[in-house]
Amino acid sequence: MMRLRIAWLLLAAFACAMSVFVASEPMLQFTSCEIASGGPACEESILTHYGRGFLIVLAVPALLCLVPAVVPVRGVAWAIAVTLFLGFLAVFTPFYLPVAVLGLTLAALHDRLAGSARQRQRDPAETSINFTAQ
Repeated sequence: MMRLRIAWLLLAAFACAMSVFVASEPMLQFTSCEIASGGPACEESILTHYGRGFLIVLAVPALLCLVPAVVPVRGVAWAIAVTLFLGFLAVFTPFYLPVAVLGLTLAALHDRLAGSARQRQRDPAETSINFTAQ
């Protein structure tokens, strides 16, 4: 179970790093400045243009990744992974595609990552073969 939590925490850290990267990108990466003549507004960062309130929006993917780390249930992991992917499709920012794909991968590997703890908690009688004749 610990490996699963660590994996989601690492994904949250990666999502946070991607958010910092996106916040520092110039406006010309995301607006019509790329096509039209650029000006001083096109060269300022997204964070400078939209202000600190935009940090809340950028924090959403990282905060979503923390939920399966706190509540390591397969259904929760899938719900968060699908939410991350749908969020990527809605915003269509290619920066968050790796976060969405890794989230789906972690959800798919949920049982495998959490499996070692479950196997240790099993009753030995369930896994042993009984050779006695009845």
